[in-house]
Amino acid sequence: MPISLHSSTERPARADIDPLLTANYEELQPRLAEIDNPSLDIPIWIAGFWSHADKYLPPDGRTWIVRDEAGRAVG
Repeated sequence: MPISLHSSTERPARADIDPLLTANYEELQPRLAEIDNPSLDIPIWIAGFWSHADKYLPPDGRTWIVRDEAGRAVG
């Protein structure tokens, strides 16, 4: 699958970022369980991401988005 990597100076759409965050946190869940950590409340973690997003997303920060051939954010 061909992909492209884009550095953006514009804030990415939340519709692009939220599914990536969800997938990331879902990947972390079993690893945290292995070390006896409680499971993550994913909506709360996503809300936490967005509450601090101004620190690391454009215009003050920078983000990289990986997109597939159809332009969907995949990483």
